[in-house]
Formats: sequence, C-alpha cells, structure tokens
Amino acid sequence: MPSTVIIDTDPGVDDAFAILYALASPELRVCAFTLVHGNSPLQCSTRNLATLLDALHRQHQSEGFDSTNWERPVVAIGANEPLNVVREGAEFFHGPDGFGGVHASHAAWTRDITRPAGHPLYTVSARDGADEILHQLRKEPANTVTILAIGPVTNLALAIERDARTFARARRVISMGGAVRIPGNVTPTSEFNFWGDPLAAQLVLERTLAKDPEERVEVVLVPLDPLETLRFPRKMIDFGASESSIPIAQFFSVIARHTFDLVHRFTGSAFMPLIDVAVTQMAIDLVRANDKLENCKELGWEIVAEDIRVESQGSWTRGMTIVDRRAELKGAAKATAEHIKVEKYPDPQWTEKTGATHVHVCYKMDGDRCVRESIERVYKVSVDGL
Repeated sequence: MPSTVIIDTDPGVDDAFAILYALASPELRVCAFTLVHGNSPLQCSTRNLATLLDALHRQHQSEGFDSTNWERPVVAIGANEPLNVVREGAEFFHGPDGFGGVHASHAAWTRDITRPAGHPLYTVSARDGADEILHQLRKEPANTVTILAIGPVTNLALAIERDARTFARARRVISMGGAVRIPGNVTPTSEFNFWGDPLAAQLVLERTLAKDPEERVEVVLVPLDPLETLRFPRKMIDFGASESSIPIAQFFSVIARHTFDLVHRFTGSAFMPLIDVAVTQMAIDLVRANDKLENCKELGWEIVAEDIRVESQGSWTRGMTIVDRRAELKGAAKATAEHIKVEKYPDPQWTEKTGATHVHVCYKMDGDRCVRESIERVYKVSVDGL
C-alpha cells in the first residue's frame, strides 16, 4: 500500500521537482498540499502550486490520462509569515516569483487558486494550512500520515500549538532543514528553511521528546549534509527546451533555467542539487524499507539519532542547527571536568533547559540513485537519454 503524505511547501524550483516526483511515485499517495511563506511570499506560493499542477494536467491530457480516476489532493493556504522573525525570501535564487520569472515570460501558463476550485487535479480547502494538517490527521487512521516539510515549518508549529495531541497522530515528519556538520547556504551557519522560521523549527523538533508521550512525533531531518551527491544535470534544461519533449519537461525547463544559470555562474558547475527532492526520496525509500529507518541503510542512507537544537534568536547564528559534539562527557567541558576531578561538569544551559530532542538526522544518501529515479519518473526518460 502507498504511504499517505501531506506536502507542506513554499513552491520554488526544487519544491516543484520534489512534488512532481511524489505525484509520479506509486509508493506515495498525496492527500494534501499546505502552502507556506518561504522562497517567495505566500501569494506566489499559491500561484506557483496552481501553475505547476496545471502543467501536470497538460501532461496528463497529452498522454490521454483519464483524470476522473485521479484522487484529487486538497490544497490549503497557510502561514504568510514566520513566528518570530521578519520574512525574507530567496527570490535571488528562485527568481522574482519563485519560479524563475515564468509568470512574466509565459503568462498564459499562470494559474491561481480560487475558492471553490474546479480543477481536475486538486480541490481547495476553506481551512488554513495548520487546520488542514490537523483535519487530515483526524480523518486518516493514526500513525499512517507522513508530513513532508520542504519549506519553513510554520504551518506545522501552528498545528502543534492548536492541537498537539492530534498532530502526534502523524506517522512521522520528514523535514528538509538545517546544516549540521557543514556550512549553511544562506548564512555561514544556517540553511534557508530553518533560517526562515527558526522558532517553528525548534518547536517541531521538540515534539520528539514532548513531556506527554501521547504528544510525541518522530522527526526525520534531511539537512544540507547528504546533498553533495544529489547532482541534477543541466541537460535537464536543454532537454526540456526541445519542442518534442513532454509538457512537464518543457515547463520545468522554463522555471529552473534561472536557478541553473545562477549556480553555473557562481560555481562553474553543470549540476545542481534540487534539495527538496531528497525528502520525497526518503518517503519512497521508507515504503521500500517496510517503514523501518534502520532498513534504509541498505538503500544508501546514513541516519544518526541526535539531540539537535535550533538557534531561534542569534544575531549571527539564526537558524543554526546545534549538536553537542563534546565527546564522552555529554553536556560537559571535558578538560575542565577532568581538571576539577568530577565525572560531569554541569552545563545547565544545555542539559536542564527544555528543548532536548531525539531527531533522526540523515548524513548520507545515494544521490545518484535519487537523480536517476526521479528523472525517469518525472521526465519519462533515462538520465542517459537526456
């Protein structure tokens, strides 16, 4: 049976491919999209998702696909700003609209979400993003719905604030966020999603060790760390630019060209990590692994349980993901502890304050396999055939 997922997203270029991969994968059943601020303002997120799903509909029409057999996911419009910081987007990277300027260059493709919506591929909820998450978790059997969080996790934090017990009905959260052992991508220490709403990130991670066991949620974190092998080739853009390519490849070529060009200009690389695709891959691989994280090792994942915290207030370290790396004496300055002959030097700032977590952090993945499988499913062609 496929795994039921909610995709919480701020649709930019990598979100788009992650969503297309999820919708093309028989291992997953997408029951809802919840939209959030992030790469661009919320109104761009809503327009981008509607435009993406309409492009997919054109693809289906070209294939003679009968949309009456399509189980339409719900779309809910969520939070338009972070919990405790001013929203700052990533328009520089994803383009002025989050989709490489497609709404100006290809205005005929633009769609927007309206209530009520009669689109063949989705329905629109009157609930906001947080309430829609809770509604889906109440509606589906407990421990069967996985939340794929590929933007700032504001909607998730608001859902927890409203009803932590219902939120804990989720099977798990798989979140793209943080940079644990490597530098960040938006500041020297921070990755964009956690930097975009650091307080929300910390609140979500804390649910792994909630005081009430009935309110605990498993969290799998996919930070920047494993993504150096996730190398999507620029020839995806050239392939999509051909008039003979399929509609969805043409669409992605247009929205991703700005970002691929930017990466090439700054790094000289003909490859780009479409970061959010790793979250979809983890969800798919968990189905293959019989829903057991330990079995994912056979599929190329290295996953370590960590007590990981998110800095929510720092001037220079906002959104930084922090792990206590002090060996052997956790919560201790080892040299000081040995000098004064105590077993453990007290560190109440770390050990006694609330905020401890038990997060499954992905440090390595088989990026080549992810690139190959996602392109084959979305573009319907092998990587070598691009």
